[in-house]
Amino acid sequence: MDREGPGAITTSEQAVYDSRKFPNWLDLATRTGSKFQHNLSIRGGNTAVKYFASASYLNTKGVAENDNFKRATTRLNLEATITKWLTYGTNTQLSYTNRGGQPASFSGENGAYMFNPLTTAYDSAGNLSIYPWPQDTHFGNPL
Repeated sequence: MDREGPGAITTSEQAVYDSRKFPNWLDLATRTGSKFQHNLSIRGGNTAVKYFASASYLNTKGVAENDNFKRATTRLNLEATITKWLTYGTNTQLSYTNRGGQPASFSGENGAYMFNPLTTAYDSAGNLSIYPWPQDTHFGNPL
């Protein structure tokens, strides 16, 4: 592909230029981040048995689109005095983590900071286009 001279602009770039609908790649790749965390715990017991139970949930959305992190955790501690000389105890924790999503790319020539403004982020049906620049499939969508 010739990147200089009269044939330097491709037909898809010319179509974006003519439509005057230039994507703002940085705006498309970022969002307002948020973090929600909830915790609950209880403890109790008597002279023979003691317990502690807790649960927590964390949901974090980073400033980059698709930068998501979720975690749910539960914990149960039990201690039972069976005799004067024998005590049984257990500490159990279970956790689920989801780092789903591929965060938007910001660095390099494929990143949102420097991506070609004469390309399209979405196709005509509103779906994310895999190759925003159809004539040059070297460049994948940074989103």
